Amino acid sequence: MKKYFVLTILVSLMTVLFAGVFSAGAYQTNSPSFSISDVVVDKNVSILARDFPADTKILVQMRKFDTQDPYINVAKFNTQAGGSFTVTFPIPEELHGVKKVELVLTDQKELVISSFFEVAVVEEVAPTPQVILINPTPQATVAPPVAPVDEKQDNSVVLANPTLQPPAVQKRAICDRCLVPMFKIVSVQRGKSVEIETLNFPLYTDFVVRMGYFTDPKTCTPAGCFVPAEMKPGNIFVGYEVGTYSTGENASEKVCFNIPAAIQYLSPIYIRFDEACGGCGYYSFNFFWNNTHSTN
Repeated sequence: MKKYFVLTILVSLMTVLFAGVFSAGAYQTNSPSFSISDVVVDKNVSILARDFPADTKILVQMRKFDTQDPYINVAKFNTQAGGSFTVTFPIPEELHGVKKVELVLTDQKELVISSFFEVAVVEEVAPTPQVILINPTPQATVAPPVAPVDEKQDNSVVLANPTLQPPAVQKRAICDRCLVPMFKIVSVQRGKSVEIETLNFPLYTDFVVRMGYFTDPKTCTPAGCFVPAEMKPGNIFVGYEVGTYSTGENASEKVCFNIPAAIQYLSPIYIRFDEACGGCGYYSFNFFWNNTHSTN
């Protein structure tokens, strides 16, 4: 089976003490955060930082993801004017060849922000379903430990007056909490494809599109969750990624997606759009009966 390397940048932002909380129209803003913007395998990683305080000394640490290995002090820098900027850090030799690396930025006082990047070997096989909880129970977040810095053993690179580039200006929609993205089913080719028409989507926003079904977690086995059930609180959505969708200047347009082979005989099939970066948390979902038909 043909194999190829795909550089997958997975971002899991955990703003421990500066988490933005959204609820019923109220949310916290100006919380420091960062996302992975680029990775050169075994060389360096670049980040896009947002809303950082000015004139703050930051320690950059890395270690193999999901382990208790000690953190490696990679770099230090001063945020200078703060705000949003991009900056690049070297990947230490100890982590060369590691497929998944945790990256931590901390001021060694209160600010601790963690993310990770991954280089994965992907085989051309059927997509793995992703489970999305409906009305999940909030879980407490525990701050990752901050490795103490021993100046005698600290081999991190001190970025003296680093070039903190302002992020590239991109058009995108402002987070409008009154905006509700929707879409309708235009036509279905049984077991093959579905055409939808978007409505009221935010401009210049990327979405990940998944198709799948709901299941009762009580029916899940170690092998997976394969028993379809109705959509209701407590049940989980088992979704297969079918593509991405970028709105650009179009708030409404028609788009077609192929139905995954794993669920080509299932009916109904649920289809869900989730904002790729999660900055505003936009999402939308609908379902269709897997029979050839058109609503026109």
